[in-house]
Amino acid sequence: MSAYHLAPPPNEPYRFHTGSARVTVTGTKGRTECGGGNYAGLLAAMCTFFETGEPPVQPEETINLFAFIVAAQKSKDNGNVPVQVGDVMKEARKVIAGRNKGK
Repeated sequence: MSAYHLAPPPNEPYRFHTGSARVTVTGTKGRTECGGGNYAGLLAAMCTFFETGEPPVQPEETINLFAFIVAAQKSKDNGNVPVQVGDVMKEARKVIAGRNKGK
């Protein structure tokens, strides 16, 4: 696990410390592992976002990523059963629709 400090000391540039992690993803076409990633590009994009307020990705991409994370957690919580990301998105849309009814 890496630690990132997003606020540099006064009058000093941002410095990135990167580490590695391993991830296993299982899907309909099989299973793969990856790791040893370098997060410097991600961290640079985050710093730019904090400075400019302009997101580095489209909102849809962020929403899809969160749906993937929720599906993975639901799978883990239920004995590693398959959970469809599309089903998570449908559930989220229902919740949002319910919240918007009262407005």
